[in-house]
Amino acid sequence: MRRRVNGFTLIEAMVAALIIGVLIAILLPAVQAAREAARRASCMQNLRQLGIALSSYETALSSMPFAGNINGFSAHSMMLPFCEQTALYHSINFNVNPYSSQNRTVGSTSLSIFACPSDSAARGPGGPASYPVCIGFGAQRNSVPEASSNGIFVNGFEQPIRIAGIADGMSNTVAMSEWLVSPPPTAPDPEPKRQVYITPMIRGPEKFDAFIAACLGSTALAEREAKGLKWLEGQLSMTVYNHNITPNGKTCSNDGYAQEGAYTAGSLHGTSSNCLFADGHVVSARETISIEVWRALSTRSGGEIVSAGSY
Repeated sequence: MRRRVNGFTLIEAMVAALIIGVLIAILLPAVQAAREAARRASCMQNLRQLGIALSSYETALSSMPFAGNINGFSAHSMMLPFCEQTALYHSINFNVNPYSSQNRTVGSTSLSIFACPSDSAARGPGGPASYPVCIGFGAQRNSVPEASSNGIFVNGFEQPIRIAGIADGMSNTVAMSEWLVSPPPTAPDPEPKRQVYITPMIRGPEKFDAFIAACLGSTALAEREAKGLKWLEGQLSMTVYNHNITPNGKTCSNDGYAQEGAYTAGSLHGTSSNCLFADGHVVSARETISIEVWRALSTRSGGEIVSAGSY
């Protein structure tokens, strides 16, 4: 008599493996989507915390911080005491410039409140910043671009903006958004939203639209520019952005001239980018938002009326 041995046949094993593979293929995207949803929620919470810090700063000093003060320090550095980083704030030597050797150590400190959890480059060393402050749009349209911020953050040689100066209303004016930090030079990233492109010189008030068109069509990278590398430095490409181009669009230097460039919001959250408004609420602005609406949201006193459903 033969003894009967129970077990799987090769076909049964293959069918079982196939079923498990199908289940993994179905569940893995769902798990990844859930993780990204959690990271996106955490990103929005970072912006809310920065909104609280801005409000506390304004209450204490009766104005918004500068986008970059006289010595070039960022709004982020001035907000540190209101972000539970008083010790770090007192470590900064504000009498020299932010890229001085005296500020090298403090400037290389990475802070989680300044980093979007979805962006691995923002969570790296060196003091990167995911959340730039908004200076409005269209500086090139003015004869003196350096002194033409129409957002709620201005440069240190202008008068800082008070709440009374936000005539469009705090709930209608963007204070900060997010962008993708540029990769280190030794680790190039193919993601266009991280890169800074360059155009030929297209300067002058009457050439703003021509520059935007050239930027959108540019494929040449600006070799010496990057986004969000240092939260300590208050300048375009480091901690300051504008609304010249809609979210997830290109960032471009105007032949190396930053003030007339386009430094654009963006994220890895699908087709939207999180934005903090001056009153502290946070929304996700779609990349399909109308350019007119996007620009209207960036100005403090443009007189535009924008409905919440527009973004």
